[in-house]
Amino acid sequence: MKKLDVAIIRDMAEEIFRLTMLAVMAGLCIVFIKANMAAVVWFFAITFTPMFHTYARKRITNRTTHERKLALFTKNPNSRAGLFGTK
Repeated sequence: MKKLDVAIIRDMAEEIFRLTMLAVMAGLCIVFIKANMAAVVWFFAITFTPMFHTYARKRITNRTTHERKLALFTKNPNSRAGLFGTK
């Protein structure tokens, strides 16, 4: 049977401590990266969404106006393009 002395036990404890600290640091890095990514996505959603909505609203308005000008039947207010039955 192998004899365990103080030096072997200390080496094993150092190895376990080093691996434990590496795992803790990796876990903290993962938590930080996930939080940072969530903050960045939230920032871009808040910053760029109103600009896109303005652009989309303008495009929809222009498309509707253009389709109304080219529509065959323009008297139906329920249709977007003036064509009966489409919304």
